[in-house]
Amino acid sequence: MRKINNTDSIELSNQVVIKYLNYYLSLKESPDYAVLINGHWGAGKTFFIKKFLKDKDDFIYISLYGLSSIDEIYTRICEVSLLKMAEYKTGKGGVKFAEKAFTFVKPISRFFNININAQDLEALCSFTKDKLIIFDDLERSSMDIRETLGFINRFVEHQGNKVIIVANEDEIRDKPKYLIAKEKLIGKTLTVFEELDSTILSVIETSSPRIKLFIESHLQTIKTIFNQSQCHNLRILKHILKNLERFCDIKVLKLFDKESINYLLIVYLILSIESNSGNLKKGDMSFINISFEEREKEKKGFDLFAYKYPSFYRYQLILEYDMWDRIIFDGWLEEKSISRMIKNSDFFHSKNRPEWKNLWHHDEFKSDHEFHNCYKKVKLKLEKKQYKDIYIIIHLAGMFMKFSQVNLIRQSPVQLCKYFCNYVDYLIKRKFFTYKVEDHLFKGRSNFYESHAHGLAYQGYDIYEFKAFISYLKKAHDNTKDIFLS
Repeated sequence: MRKINNTDSIELSNQVVIKYLNYYLSLKESPDYAVLINGHWGAGKTFFIKKFLKDKDDFIYISLYGLSSIDEIYTRICEVSLLKMAEYKTGKGGVKFAEKAFTFVKPISRFFNININAQDLEALCSFTKDKLIIFDDLERSSMDIRETLGFINRFVEHQGNKVIIVANEDEIRDKPKYLIAKEKLIGKTLTVFEELDSTILSVIETSSPRIKLFIESHLQTIKTIFNQSQCHNLRILKHILKNLERFCDIKVLKLFDKESINYLLIVYLILSIESNSGNLKKGDMSFINISFEEREKEKKGFDLFAYKYPSFYRYQLILEYDMWDRIIFDGWLEEKSISRMIKNSDFFHSKNRPEWKNLWHHDEFKSDHEFHNCYKKVKLKLEKKQYKDIYIIIHLAGMFMKFSQVNLIRQSPVQLCKYFCNYVDYLIKRKFFTYKVEDHLFKGRSNFYESHAHGLAYQGYDIYEFKAFISYLKKAHDNTKDIFLS
């Protein structure tokens, strides 16, 4: 639990915060102090306080967001108080009538230049006496923080009101003389922490039956990914979950099992959370023209995800990088293109996929025996020269060199580079690899080894020997021009 650097702040669970607020409201005499509900941005402070007030009637709730003067605060208090009075006297119909009246009164008073001074407004606010008053969004007020707290102090000191202030104290702690003004007004600071279950439940309650069922079916996945993200911003999660409906409208998803859909959801959640948190920017999902050394130095984007999300594998995104960019950053959701990528994705056809693709998905193996058994089958086919697709050869070269680096196989990267260069010579000699057929591999793609083929990203692209193999492949490709076009 994160600590707040204030001596009068207490690390408490939200249940204890509720108990203290109930104690505060139960005091028969005026306590002569306000309570500050503190919490970081997106922690759900407003959600928490409104849930706390749900079974209470005699209170006035004011948001200070954007208010820039005492007059504006008084006016807002009058509006809220009169609306509550209208509801008490005439029910919901009275509230609607009062709201419409306010929409006419404001422009008319401005047109005739009618000003209501602070003293008049203060007299109008006399019916706030003995009521609980909640001032939310303290840090978002456009007023000087001392002036705002001094104004709130009138209700505590002169009228004896019980007052709850809701704020992100991190944003106002360093403002001039804030701590001096706070010491006079606030007697207790309580910290609210994010309530993940309550937030998800609130989304479920306002969602369509289909999305409600989807969220409930993948509830543990959603909670796990959000906790791993260390985001702590429930507003971001709420926004992402509400946008799930568009994603779930993709009809092709109905063709696949829950496990496959669950992984697609994992990718969607991670990319959405990280982009909303500012850790992932448009274009970060493409490795083109970004060297391994640069990525190691910067340590951003996908390179950080592995530390937070054990279930995330950046080469296994199901959809292409550009498609994710358009979905996450542009809100673009073209079902035909997405469906085509999903149908072509090897991820959803694991039962019938070839051995080399199973080896690419080596992280799915449950034991070393499974890995080595698959590796031997692929190696045997290589020795028999059964692989003739250059795309597959590139994949195997990258995989084998990666396995060598982590001591999963005996051959060194140097030996493997030589082996696969010889394999390319064999393909050229047998006319399986021609300039005419393979030209599109190289045209305008100097760093194509950082791309993908057969719906899978190449592995080992940061290994020196793999780069050497690609250079050899390019030269061999260029040489076939003279051989086959002469």
